[in-house]
Amino acid sequence: MNITKELIENYIKYVCIFKIKKGFSTIASIEEVKQSTEELNLMYSSNGGVQEWLAEKLKLSLHELSILELSEVLQKEQIKANYVFDNYFNNKDILDNDFKFNKFKEFYNKYIREKTCQYCGVSEDELDEFKKKYSLNKRKNNSTEDTIINFQQENKYAKSNNSFICCVCNSLKEDTISCDEFDDIGKGISLMWQSLGLNCHFRK
Repeated sequence: MNITKELIENYIKYVCIFKIKKGFSTIASIEEVKQSTEELNLMYSSNGGVQEWLAEKLKLSLHELSILELSEVLQKEQIKANYVFDNYFNNKDILDNDFKFNKFKEFYNKYIREKTCQYCGVSEDELDEFKKKYSLNKRKNNSTEDTIINFQQENKYAKSNNSFICCVCNSLKEDTISCDEFDDIGKGISLMWQSLGLNCHFRK
């Protein structure tokens, strides 16, 4: 079974974004779905339920769907998508009550799939390979997970002030330090990554 980017994106669309596993009423609220909640119940409640509906949408068998859901690559993207989705809908500046997936996808692609730290320039792929070989020192209350950070601008989220940030820069960055003030620190971290053999380029 070939797990493509398109397949993962479609899974994320239905499961992480439209939350279809909450039930048929949620599925019926999706713009492209023409059936009512009652019709979906009649069609699928005794025939595999929501999983069967999802398998049909993804053009998979139920067995293939189970393989997809157990795959590490999907689970990793699913965690990120949920995190980005929460940030997107906590963002009153860009909130669109008439939610369209393509608008979210633009946001998602820019801030997650770019996968390069705003400060030091390390890519997520490089960092993932490093984490497999070495154990990053995890201090109390500090995470080894990469994330999206809010560059505060009057305490608002906006497309222009959110970006990917690696775990090291995220641990060191404080709200009292401005993005410009953090540049020299980011440059130093970039040099550190380079000394450890990572193909890292300082972005400023």
